[in-house]
Amino acid sequence: MGHENEYSKPKLSRHNSSGSEISSLNAPETDLAHHDPYTDDINHMGEDDSPYEAVRANVSNTDDVNAPSMTFRVWFIASILSVCFSFVNQFFFFRQTPISIGFSVIILLTFIFGKAMERFLPNKIVTPFGIKRFAFSLNPGKFSTKEHTLLCVFANAGSSVAYAIEVVVLQELFFNIKTDFFKSMLLIVSTQMLGYGLSGIVHDVLVKPAVMIWPETLVSCSIFRTLHEEEEANPIVNGKRVVTKIRFFVTVAICAFAYQFLPGYFFTILSSVSVLCFVFPNNAIAQQLGSGMTGLGMGSISFDWSTIASYLGSPLSTPFWASVNIFSGFLFFAWL
Repeated sequence: MGHENEYSKPKLSRHNSSGSEISSLNAPETDLAHHDPYTDDINHMGEDDSPYEAVRANVSNTDDVNAPSMTFRVWFIASILSVCFSFVNQFFFFRQTPISIGFSVIILLTFIFGKAMERFLPNKIVTPFGIKRFAFSLNPGKFSTKEHTLLCVFANAGSSVAYAIEVVVLQELFFNIKTDFFKSMLLIVSTQMLGYGLSGIVHDVLVKPAVMIWPETLVSCSIFRTLHEEEEANPIVNGKRVVTKIRFFVTVAICAFAYQFLPGYFFTILSSVSVLCFVFPNNAIAQQLGSGMTGLGMGSISFDWSTIASYLGSPLSTPFWASVNIFSGFLFFAWL
């Protein structure tokens, strides 16, 4: 899996009765019989497999070196979607409950557009200005996973909201300080470049080591594999028929789409249900404490997915310990 360092494979060890350390990776097979499942997985997995079950289940360890990646389809679709998504996300960023086009939606839309171009574009070689070095094909063949991934990275990078825009907007709204376009653009671009620069600096620490697992990325990898890998029509596991990934994905997507009409249009009260406000409808203090829209949100609950995932993203891909950490910080700084 490329360059390996001290983080690439976790060091598994145990101690004998005298306290000396014995490496589990070098121990005889009989000594590993009573080890935990994690150690057993390490000894039975392939050379290019990850030592973590969640990664092995969602990330493929094979690479098709012949699959196209930097194609005309990638540049064409990414250029258009980056502009459209950046406008939509920035426009709805100022709502009380922001609406944004998430990475999962980008994956689905780019897959549809990529497959459409695969089917309808001619397999024609284009040579710009007659320079053969820059020749490319309009349709190099099947829309590959590499193309899809690269396309989503392009579109997502362009669609992300620049937080520095808040500085420009708040200065004008609350302090009547107007900044011209050129200075505002320099502020936003410079802060974005600082972010990319810092990400490059910590790449070897937070990205490259195998121990650094990003749960949100695992979800995206699972969607990529579901859309591109072929599955059996009626898979059977342990003698029982199971639902395929794509069928399960489509079913959940349709149900989520249908349900969203309830809190979004028909029963908007479901976006924020406050117990204190219902019990004490005429009490100002109860309204301030219990309201999830204009108060502290104590005892309030939401059945609107756009409200739940508007600020911190989907809680389904966030580990429980991370959610507890976030809630503890909110409890300390907002309620105490």
